[in-house]
Parts: sequence; C-alpha cells; structure tokens
Amino acid sequence: QISCHPGCSTRGTRAEMVSKSAVIGIDLGSDESYVAYVGKGVVDICQNEFSKRGTSTLVAFKDRERLLGDAAVAQIKSNAKNTCRNFK
Repeated sequence: QISCHPGCSTRGTRAEMVSKSAVIGIDLGSDESYVAYVGKGVVDICQNEFSKRGTSTLVAFKDRERLLGDAAVAQIKSNAKNTCRNFK
C-alpha cells in the first residue's frame, strides 16, 4: 500500500493510485492566468476566490502583505510603484 503524497489519506496499490491520479496544468498569461486539472477523464478549469476562472496576472506588495490577482488590480492606481504585471 502506498499513498499519493505525505499526509494523504488515500492509499492503494501503485496501479490503483495511477488510476486515481490527476494532472494539473497552469497557464501563466501576460494578462490572465488559469489553472486546470484532469481527473477521471474530466477537464475542469479551477475558479478563484471570486468564482472567476481567470485570475489577473498581477502581484502587488504592501508593507507586510502580498496581493495577487484581483486584489492587486483593486489597488493598482494607489500603489503602482509596487505592482508587477506583464511578466512575459
């Protein structure tokens, strides 16, 4: 019996684990990024905390905080100096 990763409660033989495994894909775009997974023959694009499939590709830094995606977009005008975008 093996588990898929440390701390995982799913256990089984290697063949069973392979049949239960999923593939994760990340698309880091210059404007938006997406995360998708394939499991049990189904492809699903993950939603962010705002129920959107695409997340703005922005990172902003504040005193002791890092803002990602829509949270960074919300404060880009007031903190443009500490906001990174267009990574490509």
